[in-house]
Amino acid sequence: MRRMWIGWAAVIMASAAWAQEEWETTPGTDAAEARELVSAVRERLEDVSLLNLINGLYLTPEQMPQVLELARRAGRLRDEGLERHAAALAEFRAALDDLRARLLADGPVPADVETPASEKEHRILEARRQTLDGLRGLEQELRAVLSPVQARVAEEFNPCLIPPKDLKDPVRVGEAGSETADLEDHLETVRTASERAYPAVAGGFAELLVSMMELHLGKFDPEPRAGELARMQAVFDRVRRFDDVTFHLEKSACANDLLRPIHERQGKAREITEFFVRAGGGLTKVGKYLLNPRIIPLLEKKARREPGPAPVDLDAIDPAESCHSCGKGESRVRGDVAQPGPEPRFSEVAAWLGLDDTQAGAARAAFVRAQRDLIGLLAEPRADGRNLVLEVFRSMLCGDHEKLVGILGERAPDGEDSYLERIADLKDLLDLELLDVLSRDQHRRWRRANIDPFKVKARR
Repeated sequence: MRRMWIGWAAVIMASAAWAQEEWETTPGTDAAEARELVSAVRERLEDVSLLNLINGLYLTPEQMPQVLELARRAGRLRDEGLERHAAALAEFRAALDDLRARLLADGPVPADVETPASEKEHRILEARRQTLDGLRGLEQELRAVLSPVQARVAEEFNPCLIPPKDLKDPVRVGEAGSETADLEDHLETVRTASERAYPAVAGGFAELLVSMMELHLGKFDPEPRAGELARMQAVFDRVRRFDDVTFHLEKSACANDLLRPIHERQGKAREITEFFVRAGGGLTKVGKYLLNPRIIPLLEKKARREPGPAPVDLDAIDPAESCHSCGKGESRVRGDVAQPGPEPRFSEVAAWLGLDDTQAGAARAAFVRAQRDLIGLLAEPRADGRNLVLEVFRSMLCGDHEKLVGILGERAPDGEDSYLERIADLKDLLDLELLDVLSRDQHRRWRRANIDPFKVKARR
């Protein structure tokens, strides 16, 4: 649910400012070579950033030539506009030269100098408006070529040297609901909770989701807040009635339904932004990046490339916001597969351990069962009425490790041992199951990795 574009995205923006502002040189100095170097760095930064966007859109073989042709048409439109108004530009430059000379002489600027300069500037701005009208038309054609999710990727894009994980996930641009994958996992947890655990699990997740919405939308008044909690409870109740096939087909829609207020706010914000951009005569990010003249040679080279023998393993590249799975050191790598990070998908764990289909099926079932038992443990009714599912997840989201340990150190219901002790028992049971499924070498590698089994995304 939380997708943050940090790290190198900020570095590249700082790099762009460095290239454009702090290293601008004084005209007429001996820094010509340095100016050329700054210009070259600026161009390469732009190229790398545009390539990250192109790669992150995962254009289909049908889309690539269409986007390229639209970029070429945009380039021709700009060139034709410049050629058509070259005489006006020359006149404007002459008028500015005259105005600059009068200002340098500290003399008064007569109206017969100031007015023509202003009139010629108006002609140039009108010519620019005409070109932008044409470019906006091309942007509408471009949006028709892209899928809605691809357009959203471009709208949310920020220049970056190393692409964040969102741009390295082809599923994100292939399926509109893929960005809700974490929430879909939570829906699966709600769907499979036992009858005894369900009230606490559903209530905890609903309360957690509403609290997270309030961070984006502001605090709800009591009545609307109760309405949101009831709406989410209704979604959870509906999900509980799904069979496996129906859940697989509907989980993305249900996840988006839970986040509807945030999506509505984001949609209105995009509409307002686009209105003011267009009112000011400009292009949105979709046109700004994909109709950029510099993108033409990059797309041409991409279009000429023959498909490789196999898809690139995007997960082998470390995303910008994390360096947990960089795989440095031989002990962390099995063949060409890096050790998974601290919160991996099960598929990453299975690939790293080299599990066959039978092993992977049994191991995945063991992880799912252990995680379901953990949720069941936290959802056990308490005499004090507290909901530990909610408390634990809130402390995890806030990164409050001390509070989390304090909660789990409390005595669990119906016994003398603590939640921590019972969680340790669940981990031991899982480890015994894995010992039966994995080879000795695979099990030893898993134990050495020290990955928390309750943080493995077992359903992916």
